[in-house]
Amino acid sequence: MKGYPYAGATENPGLFDRDGLNLAVLVVLAVVLGIYLAAGNAWISRDGVLYINMAKTLAHDPLRTARTYPAGYPFLLYLAHRIGTFLGAGETPAAWVASSLAVTVLFRLMALIPLYLLARLLVGSRKGFWAVLILIVLPYPAHNGSDVLREWPFLLFLAVGVWLLFVALRGERWWLFGLIGLDAGLGYLVRPECAQLLVYGLIGLTVFALNASRGSSPVRRRALIGPAALLLLGFTIPAAPYVAWAGLPTARKLDPPAFNRAPVITSVGGRTVRFEPLRFDAAVGSLVAIPIEAFDPDGDPMTVSVVAVPVGVRPVYRLRLNGTGDTLWTISDRQKSLLLTRYRPGVWQYDGIGCYAYAEADAAAGLLPVYGFWSPVLDRHFYSLLDAERKTIVEDESENQWLGEGVAFYAFGQDCPPADGIAVYRFRGREGHRVWAVEGDEDLVRDAFAWYAHAGWAPPAGLAVEGSVVRWRPESDQQGVHQLNVIVDDGRLQSCQLIQIEVGDVEPVRAGVPDVGRCAGVTAIARVANAIFRSISDNLMQYFLVPLCLGLWCRLRREAGPYERTLIISIVAANVSLMLARYLWIQPVVARRYSLGLIALTIGYVPVGLEMIAGGLARLTPQRNGQASSEQIRRRWFCLLVALGVGICIPKLLSRDDGKQRAYPAAVRWLRDNTAAEEVIAANDRRIGFYAERTQVPYERSLDLREVDYILTLPSPGEPGVVPADWVRVFSAPLDSSSGRTVTILRRP
Repeated sequence: MKGYPYAGATENPGLFDRDGLNLAVLVVLAVVLGIYLAAGNAWISRDGVLYINMAKTLAHDPLRTARTYPAGYPFLLYLAHRIGTFLGAGETPAAWVASSLAVTVLFRLMALIPLYLLARLLVGSRKGFWAVLILIVLPYPAHNGSDVLREWPFLLFLAVGVWLLFVALRGERWWLFGLIGLDAGLGYLVRPECAQLLVYGLIGLTVFALNASRGSSPVRRRALIGPAALLLLGFTIPAAPYVAWAGLPTARKLDPPAFNRAPVITSVGGRTVRFEPLRFDAAVGSLVAIPIEAFDPDGDPMTVSVVAVPVGVRPVYRLRLNGTGDTLWTISDRQKSLLLTRYRPGVWQYDGIGCYAYAEADAAAGLLPVYGFWSPVLDRHFYSLLDAERKTIVEDESENQWLGEGVAFYAFGQDCPPADGIAVYRFRGREGHRVWAVEGDEDLVRDAFAWYAHAGWAPPAGLAVEGSVVRWRPESDQQGVHQLNVIVDDGRLQSCQLIQIEVGDVEPVRAGVPDVGRCAGVTAIARVANAIFRSISDNLMQYFLVPLCLGLWCRLRREAGPYERTLIISIVAANVSLMLARYLWIQPVVARRYSLGLIALTIGYVPVGLEMIAGGLARLTPQRNGQASSEQIRRRWFCLLVALGVGICIPKLLSRDDGKQRAYPAAVRWLRDNTAAEEVIAANDRRIGFYAERTQVPYERSLDLREVDYILTLPSPGEPGVVPADWVRVFSAPLDSSSGRTVTILRRP
């Protein structure tokens, strides 16, 4: 920038002005750490398996991959694997992982070069060296750089673009805007967020135009249209053909689905939804307000309603298989979701909540288990709570190959009807097929009694739903525990969350939920802000957060020129906005790696902040005659602060003591050695099937037992037990020594 020399011009010559030596030291350190971490990575990330599977599909179905996810990073993995195959590597998971890790490590090394050049341009060679050194030893960015993740390839394109932008603006080298656009277009194929370079380029040109208006002619300002056109043209060259071929390479969660998706309840009363009822306290005469936070993935309008139910029950969802007319009854939200989304639209139809039943045998007196069966011959289900009937259908209808699915739920028999119960009957259709339905809701021939269950009824008097907030001021005769089912409905599908409100005669110490209807938005924003702050703070190991903030504030306020000030503020604002948008509209999670771009582009300000802290400590250090000068003391403090920060990072950086790194690979080895290639594994982690080279189906809270031969479980506190008791444990390994949790493999009996 003419009139605004870069920071390095003001520094005294010294060791750290030799850029070649600086880069050599940094690259060697990064190579050693990268190889060490990659070699010890026995368990890549879940997204890493996703990217490798996408790379595998590129060879035979590239358009499918390109239409479902940005194909730039999978293409790099595919290319690296082809090179590895040419050199003698095979098609094993280990070969794919090795070549993919090599890609990430290589791109991390390349990204460090423009990051150093950018930091050198902004804060000088000496601080730039320390900044990149700190970035190299930060544990979480380093582990991302030794995993199969696209953050560092994306960061290479982003860092090159930002560095070229500063060079172009400061030297008025307008032709570089074509390279910036080309770089942005290539990065767009890895991650669409790389298009933010276009915004930075246009902002930089705007700042230049405003400065030029103070002493230049309008002709010169109009000449900036050329760099803007070059910027857009460069971006269009790689991006436009890709978009014309495959469409916009946005995240799959943004693609319009071919089916209607159920509303998603994110929280009730400020608490995360869960399988068990959420519990709240209330006092007689005190207003309780419970906000319901939910969204519909398809943007459909939603309604919120509340149904009172007995304590301990769960909604039993009813689904119909359109091809055969079969009815499925399940208390599993997961199974309902899988059937409605895994199969093509129209195969399964959601018929609402059929009744309310129990998930535990001891939840109420007189309960009996309702067993489920499935016939792959008939494509139909069968339910019964009678032992004799279960044996009869398996023995007398052997040609239908009825397979047991375990206990579906617990209900009441014919001899023990609940006071508020409804009867579910088995009907016969015209073709003789069995259908289960609540009494009176089907025009079919009644065949036999099936079970008694509960029906929901109106909520307690005075309880009302206002918009998305449940409000209630209990009366003195309403003391006790009230269980309610909160239902969010988009007109076609429903999502539910059970809550229990215990009403006492005095204000509870653990009060219920305050009247926060008007503050729900503020609460959501605070939650997002906290998640973003934790992401940034964790990446900086907390220690370097204050120096970064201090360095940014003081540098931009006192020393930075207009380009640096405007562009750095834009970079911070854009990256925070991207994390916020992802949280609100894609997935309510802010992973640590989402803030990596923000940290890497601003890492140069960490040494600035450390120098300011060192200067303050130097002024507080008493000096005596003949001792070091204040400048020497300041440098000693600076080196001590850097050394302390690096010392904090090193243990976590080099640590390999992860329970999953031991337990899960051991389970995978057992599956690979003791199961047949055609057998199916159920697990809640896609890496199990990838490493074991077995077909895998998802397993979280529920499981379609007819699909699997083995189940791998990792019990979590509060998770319901969904595995049948007759399955055989064949393997277990402790996940860690503190929690007592184990990875367990169960086999079909």
